[in-house]
Amino acid sequence: MVDPAQRFLDSGNTDSGGPVRPPGYDGTMGQIGGIALLNGLLGVLTLGVYRFWGKTRLRRYLWSRVNFDGDRMEYTGRPLELLLGFLIAIFILTLLGIVFAAVEFVFPDNEVVLGISGVIQGLGFAFLIQIAIYRARRYRLTRTQWRGIRGGQSGSAIRYALLAFGWYFVAFLTLGLAYPVTRTRLQRYRTKNTWMGDRGFAFEGRAGDLFARWFIAWLLLIPTLGMSLFWYQANEFRYFAGKTRYGALQFHSQLRTGRVIWIGMRYLLIVLLLFGVLFAATAMMVPGLMGAVEAMNAGDEAVIEAMGPSVVLVPFAMLILFSVVSGVLQAALYLHPMLAEICWTLRIAGDEDFAAIAQSRQYSPSRGEGLADALDVGAI
Repeated sequence: MVDPAQRFLDSGNTDSGGPVRPPGYDGTMGQIGGIALLNGLLGVLTLGVYRFWGKTRLRRYLWSRVNFDGDRMEYTGRPLELLLGFLIAIFILTLLGIVFAAVEFVFPDNEVVLGISGVIQGLGFAFLIQIAIYRARRYRLTRTQWRGIRGGQSGSAIRYALLAFGWYFVAFLTLGLAYPVTRTRLQRYRTKNTWMGDRGFAFEGRAGDLFARWFIAWLLLIPTLGMSLFWYQANEFRYFAGKTRYGALQFHSQLRTGRVIWIGMRYLLIVLLLFGVLFAATAMMVPGLMGAVEAMNAGDEAVIEAMGPSVVLVPFAMLILFSVVSGVLQAALYLHPMLAEICWTLRIAGDEDFAAIAQSRQYSPSRGEGLADALDVGAI
């Protein structure tokens, strides 16, 4: 089997005039799975508090496994930054929840007021998600270093949220046909505000270049049960990579659609199989548990003493088991192979004077991505 990296090198598909270098990735499924398993178990034992330490530990491992030009990436974020950001975000969201609850309490029978309140909640939630995504990206970039030079992100989270909100609305009005425009506009805003040291990235992509591929995927969306989206997303990733620049460096990707589909489908099928096994095991226990509940309702003290705890603990234990194991599978069977595939098929061409890059002057937040964690839209 020919290595896709070598295929690219042999193709000469570069106009940069400089050397072509691939980023490296040498993480292993076993190590990532082990970290995820420990994170899951300690997360259960600490009632979720360990999640911030677990996420930090996983990021430090993943970042350190990616290298370029002989030097590895480094993640410098700290768990307490994530915890503090999360607590502040929860406090703010709680206050907002109290305000909306007060509106419902004061106007319980006013359908107009309640309807307006519901719309504001929905739109506000969608708006906050976009703000959270951008702020979380800023935090991760400022905690990412290569050769001691940290990344950065300029721009406004509110402006990004307005941009995303507006263009996703346009995509909705056009039944999804404007989706490439939405994606390209957001990618341009993110990329032009992305920095490594004192130098920024540039993006030259145009939505028109993607429309034909998106139209094909859009037409085949229902006949392929959504599988055409994988094909389009792989094409979009390759296009966005090829239109991105950093100084004299030019990016190229040969991300393979078939490989992306295989990684996603394998992970999904195994998780569904796991869910099916746990569901079947739980279903086998239901008759006994239901009988115990009926006996306890009838006042059978012997049954209450023998079966009482299991009525609550067995379903809870099944849920915990599924959560821990699915987390391990996600890290080992999706995150790891997808990151490996992206790195192994990415090429960086050109000759840049890295020694001349100065430290980033972009704002570095003191807290972590609390809003993204609170809204469950955080990412590794």
